[in-house]
Amino acid sequence: MAVSAEGFAISCGFWFAGMLGIALSFQYLRRFKWTEQFYQRKHFFPPIDKGLEPPPYIPKSSYWPKAVVTMTEKTFLLASGTDASMYCMSLRVAIEVFVLVTLFTCAVVLPINITGDNVDQLSKPYDESTVSPYIEWYLPGLNGTDVGDTEDDPVKTINAPEIYNSSIGPAPPGLVWWELLPGVPPLPTPEEELGPAYANYSWKYDENYKVVQYDLTALDKTTMTNVAKQSSALYAHAIMAWWLTILVIWRLGVANKYALNMRLLYFMSGVGGAKARSILVRDVPLATPRSADEPGEAGDGDGDGSMSWFERKFGKTLTKRRTAAESSGVDGKDGDDDGKLAFVLPDRREEAANKVHGKARGHAWLVQHEFEVLYGTDEVVDSQAVYNTGKLHKLVAAYDKTKEAAFATCDKVVSSYADEKKRKKMKRVQKTVIGKTMGAWGSEKYGMKPRKVDAFEFYVDRLQYLREEVLSEQKTAKTKSLPSAFVSFSSTRAHAMASQTMLCEDVSSWVTGPAPGPDELVWDNLRIRKRERDIRATTYTVAFWVLMAFYMIPVTAVQVLLSSDSLVGFLQTIPIANALLTGIIPGLALRIFIILLPIIISAMLLKIRGVISSSELDGRLVSGMYIFEFITVFLGSFIAGTFANQFQQILDDPGSIVQVFGTAAPQVGLFFMSYILTIACWEVPLGIVDAVGLILYHAKLKLASTTRSKNKVNAASSSFGYGASVPDDGIIFLLGMSFCIATPLVAPCALVYFCVRYVVNRHNIAYKCTPDYEAGGSFWLNAFNEYVCGLVAMQLIMIFILAIKESIGPPIIVLPLPFITIFWWMSARNALRQPFANVSIMMAGDVDQKASEPGTLKDSYLDPAFVFDEADHEVAIQQCKVLMAAQAEDDWPNETIATILDTDASPSDPDTFLDVEEQ
Repeated sequence: MAVSAEGFAISCGFWFAGMLGIALSFQYLRRFKWTEQFYQRKHFFPPIDKGLEPPPYIPKSSYWPKAVVTMTEKTFLLASGTDASMYCMSLRVAIEVFVLVTLFTCAVVLPINITGDNVDQLSKPYDESTVSPYIEWYLPGLNGTDVGDTEDDPVKTINAPEIYNSSIGPAPPGLVWWELLPGVPPLPTPEEELGPAYANYSWKYDENYKVVQYDLTALDKTTMTNVAKQSSALYAHAIMAWWLTILVIWRLGVANKYALNMRLLYFMSGVGGAKARSILVRDVPLATPRSADEPGEAGDGDGDGSMSWFERKFGKTLTKRRTAAESSGVDGKDGDDDGKLAFVLPDRREEAANKVHGKARGHAWLVQHEFEVLYGTDEVVDSQAVYNTGKLHKLVAAYDKTKEAAFATCDKVVSSYADEKKRKKMKRVQKTVIGKTMGAWGSEKYGMKPRKVDAFEFYVDRLQYLREEVLSEQKTAKTKSLPSAFVSFSSTRAHAMASQTMLCEDVSSWVTGPAPGPDELVWDNLRIRKRERDIRATTYTVAFWVLMAFYMIPVTAVQVLLSSDSLVGFLQTIPIANALLTGIIPGLALRIFIILLPIIISAMLLKIRGVISSSELDGRLVSGMYIFEFITVFLGSFIAGTFANQFQQILDDPGSIVQVFGTAAPQVGLFFMSYILTIACWEVPLGIVDAVGLILYHAKLKLASTTRSKNKVNAASSSFGYGASVPDDGIIFLLGMSFCIATPLVAPCALVYFCVRYVVNRHNIAYKCTPDYEAGGSFWLNAFNEYVCGLVAMQLIMIFILAIKESIGPPIIVLPLPFITIFWWMSARNALRQPFANVSIMMAGDVDQKASEPGTLKDSYLDPAFVFDEADHEVAIQQCKVLMAAQAEDDWPNETIATILDTDASPSDPDTFLDVEEQ
């Protein structure tokens, strides 16, 4: 279905009207006090624990986009962190690129495309200059006869009918003859029609001749479809490809320098807390301590573990060969040996077992010992083993759930007493419990059937029981070590060396690397060893490509269905309906399929791939999402949109694929224009309103009756999803850059997207979203690769289209560009990759000299399940006991609750209950 200029204009009206409505709605909503706290949460409730400062306040009556855009980079960096600053820098780069691309393509390429006449020529039923006038009258559809298939496709192929009788007998030897079917008039001779010079010529009807009739619109005149084959104007397109390549490479080069400086600033600032001086050690050999009287293996000597497993097994042979090597070099021979010097990798697992053999030593001691030997006792501050806390986490989750329910019940009772109307309706608080759902303790105490009990008495008993279970399981869990540990160092220099050095020659043991932040760890996945990680990686890759294959089915089906004119019928004659069907619905339908991807791929990464941190999850999600969207959105829609309506023609004449592609490929850019504007004008602006989050926030705030509970609601901020945003930006850059010359109007559409994206995301990051982690702007490497991919795609598409246009010079001019761009990309990537991945020893030394002390690192990587808040537990028990005693009296509610309102429930938490006057 061709996109008409009128339909596209109406679609633009829908898009921009929707964006204006969303902007006005946001301006209205932010005027209220409770919505102001939601939309500027970080100003009113700054995340001090994350090391971030509150952003400047935006008054209700001010023009908020101006305040967001004019915020200084330093202010934004202090309020949002390095990741946010680098991400917004990538959006600014895209804006600057598309400002230049829009300027040059619309000023140079667009007029050339418009002044062409190829669309008018292709739209004619036939071309008189190429169709023989002697068969013109007989072709179906040109003389009023029935065409047969009258479906109004963008490309309609008119085939010649049967002309010759194929069942005639053989001609006399040495001759070829034919017989016309009844009703087919004989052709005049060439001499009669063309003159005496053609007296010796003969001719016949060509049954294989086809007339290709294109159904194009005025909007197609803005694309390269309107430039005729072998036109000299194609040189302008080739030169523009060179000019845009130079501009993009120049701008990306400047951005790389800025990104590198920001990365170095991040390292020099010493931010990151424990993460900045800690490493993660995986595949630690699990050395189970054995008792002192446990017998060792034969030949283990005194059993002190000083000899390695190999030395104990082959001690004599090893000594003999070493002696031979020392006396005669590498090729030295011994009389009793074969002359070959044996070399066997030591078994690090056996060595670990030897070091703890006969001593009460375990996993934690082994890690501490190994790094103290390598780096010295002064450098190693702490080593924290990781334990199997599966059961412990379940107990902690049950305890936390019960404690929150207890607090909520207490808050509800106290707030009801403070309200005169609710106080009269107050009843004793009871809770229905089912004993068998709480294990042996519940079955013994409450039986197997549901029963009602005093709520506060239940919470006291349940919390005390779970506390004992948690403390007991904490001791048990510390005897079950996992093959991972964290080591913290006193200096950045030692941390840099340890995180970047191969600790062991066996790649399946003692694998070291930088440690993620303690708050972003996925503790359960730290149990996975290398062999299992390799299997999981392979399984994830297979599942990823299978998911992509299944996703291609609905994406392609939507494109084919929406490209079929039989779907819309007479609705094409209605301008608004035509605009919806050709401009809005295709892009919206494709976006609905894509918007579910981050959830699916994130679940696959956590459950199948086994990522260990939020930063690794987002990093892998960025790469996976971009590959997925590149194949489904770009290639899938590109191929389906180009060939869907010409499928029958391709089957009839496979050789026409190239011709169809050359004419229809620029038209695909028109579809991508609608896809980009759907995201830019509707999806992205809706992110700043965040209607779902606002409704949930308002509901929780209404249910929160005390200061403590309200503060908890206000402190629960959302995080910004880099894993979904960065690949989306890369795909839009790819679409805008790929078709900026073939379809120049796609460039301003991409510019609109990045401008809206920059304002909305900068506001959300600065005022509403609190980061879960700090990766030092590492996402710039992904954005850089995606931008270069878009540039190379533009060059390849231009080479192909120019070649199809049967012009020799222009495609040859553009041909070197992909090789130049890829060579430059490899050079720039190598210059960025090492500084982004590692810290140089010289810089680490400078950090140690200039940076302040990082604070205590002891137990910074202790699993949160091992931390039990006794003070909070006592507060919950005290509140429940007070209300339980009050409820036990006959005149419930009574003055006992009033004492809670007049005094602090706990010295450690003065805001536990809301004051009566605040009600």
